[in-house]
Amino acid sequence: TSERVLNKLHELLDATALLRHDRYGKHYVPYPYHLMTKESTDRLFKSGLMRLYCVMVDGEIHCVRCAIENNKRMFGLMIAADAFAYKNGLQQFMQYNIINRLHAEGYKYYNIAGISPLDEGPGLAEYKESLGCMPQNVYGVYTRFITFPQNMLNPVMNMGKKKKKNEKLK
Repeated sequence: TSERVLNKLHELLDATALLRHDRYGKHYVPYPYHLMTKESTDRLFKSGLMRLYCVMVDGEIHCVRCAIENNKRMFGLMIAADAFAYKNGLQQFMQYNIINRLHAEGYKYYNIAGISPLDEGPGLAEYKESLGCMPQNVYGVYTRFITFPQNMLNPVMNMGKKKKKNEKLK
């Protein structure tokens, strides 16, 4: 819950965008959810709903995981990393430790990332597979896994879906 880690998250999201663009040649969106910005991320952090996990080497933060956590459930929003983290696999190291901690504490649910297969590029798919995830094709499903108070985000999510479908709002 450190503001230092939050500020580093924003820095590392820019670094991640550059690295991913160089690696995959596609535009990378650092804030991956509809209407998500630096400001909305800061508000979510200040509300106490967001948790940040980081990996430090020699006192320097190289990788930050941003997640919503409540009632023994965790939903990963994004991970930001610099070149050192990519070179040394710090994202996988962090996930390994998070998964073990959640398992030891009896968590019911952990969603690594919630981006649709249409939106995710090869980088996210490779990352998920490196953690042992397997692709699951699901059609026509909309899950509201979040419980109170995070479920207060559902109207915002609905608004985004309606905006996407409405030609006048596009």
